[in-house]
Amino acid sequence: MRKIVNITVGGKVFRTTQETLDNFPNTRLGKLTHTSDEYDAETDSFIFDRNPDMFNKILDLYRLGEFHISSNICGSTLRKEMEYWQIPTTHIGECCIQHYFKYDDDMKVMQKLRKNFDDLDYTDIECKSSRYKRWMRKVWLTVDQPLSSIYARIYNYIFMTIVVLSMVSFVLGSHPSFRKEILSYDKLLMIIEFLDIEFFDNLNLNNSKEVMFATTMASPVLSKIDLFCMIFFSVELVVHFISCPIKKKFFTFPLNVLDPVLLTAMWTTFAFENNLEFMIEREALTTLYQIMKALVVLRLFRFFRIVKIYSGLKIIMITLSSSVKVLLLLFIAFVVAGIFFASFIYYAEFQVPDNFPTIFTGIWWAIVTMTTVGYGDMYPQSTYGHLVGASCAFFGILILSMPIAIVSTNFFAFYQKNKEREQQDQFKKDNPRDDVVESENRI
Repeated sequence: MRKIVNITVGGKVFRTTQETLDNFPNTRLGKLTHTSDEYDAETDSFIFDRNPDMFNKILDLYRLGEFHISSNICGSTLRKEMEYWQIPTTHIGECCIQHYFKYDDDMKVMQKLRKNFDDLDYTDIECKSSRYKRWMRKVWLTVDQPLSSIYARIYNYIFMTIVVLSMVSFVLGSHPSFRKEILSYDKLLMIIEFLDIEFFDNLNLNNSKEVMFATTMASPVLSKIDLFCMIFFSVELVVHFISCPIKKKFFTFPLNVLDPVLLTAMWTTFAFENNLEFMIEREALTTLYQIMKALVVLRLFRFFRIVKIYSGLKIIMITLSSSVKVLLLLFIAFVVAGIFFASFIYYAEFQVPDNFPTIFTGIWWAIVTMTTVGYGDMYPQSTYGHLVGASCAFFGILILSMPIAIVSTNFFAFYQKNKEREQQDQFKKDNPRDDVVESENRI
């Protein structure tokens, strides 16, 4: 005769057999005996103060041999119940394992969003204990968090305007119409002919860009604009750093690391351009100037300050950082496929003179073809070459499509969770907890 076991969960009575519970003896239900703490002799029942709604699924494990999960059960609640009833993850049915691990994926996404969107700030204790801290907090919020106040918005508009002005000045500085002649072409030829200055000796007179930069400099108006921008950004960096609540974390943000590097490059090039004679007589300084001038292009990245306003842009950056492995796989696939098709096109076009002279040029052609750019500077002319070209284009589309689909999925997941995060934060802001409000009123 089968032994009936009565189990009361959250006030609801469930009846099963000891034979059923013995199917999994290493779980909490499988270990039940009349000496267990949960046993109530008066009602001849094992009493548990747990959620009764999930207990049917728990019992189904002992009946069916697999643990199946309802899609409407919260992932956190599910894990706590499984931990309490001592049900291993290995008992979950294959059809439900995706739902179980979805909670992990969602939590990882949410944690990454919190880490990237939670801004540094002063604590309430710091602000209450120090008037200086309160003032520094206002400065910090103004320069770092453009949505914190109307003053922060105004400052951010001013900052972005100066960024645009700096960028326009940089671009115009490469146009002959906005440059001032400091050395005529005839004098340049004389210097090259009669003076032994390595800077001028290395000039390529057939390169109009080299000649322009050797004989002209940015107009005084552009120079003054650059000087104003450098002073503004230098002061802004100092104020930004001094007002930071946790200074050791200030340079953990990439844009804050960029500013000192960029300002160093800008001030160095400014100093060299105002001491040209001193620079051109020293080859090392000339090389340093060229490096610093190239780094000035980094001023473009200041536009990314708008991520503080437009969360969508930050989501793109988070998505890319989270998809590094996929993008690395894409890069490796392109390298391997590029070498593969480059080798084929090299031998397929071997009988065509001056076409694909080396495999290296074939790699360039393969990458351009696989990305469907097709510059047209090189193309196959033989029948075999056409077959290789068609195959290259086809496989390029396949290689590109798979990683892009994964990146798109990651972006959608981050975007949806960030939308939920913003709604939750706004709700908490508009509806403070009752117990917190009551405690504040008592104080």
